[in-house]
Amino acid sequence: MTAGLGWIITRQGESLSFSGIMKQVHSPLMGEALAMRSSFLKCKELGIRQIKCESDSRLLINSINNGNSLPQLYGVVADILCFWTGFDSISLGWILI
Repeated sequence: MTAGLGWIITRQGESLSFSGIMKQVHSPLMGEALAMRSSFLKCKELGIRQIKCESDSRLLINSINNGNSLPQLYGVVADILCFWTGFDSISLGWILI
């Protein structure tokens, strides 16, 4: 299955939209995790040191915050946790939509 990924980075009152396509994505949850990983990479590339990341996936947010993911998300969550050391501050939150 192919997934379209999208995320928005807001800094200094300006919103920047990004998107991408990933192949071999087997669930919406994996698509959400891949989008979050991509957003962390883009923030690093842009030199953004403080991140507040929001997602409507409570399961993904809890997996990252608790450092224990579902087996299907292990590699992506591990990547996200590795990226944390490159930022001054990170806040993850679940949003109800």
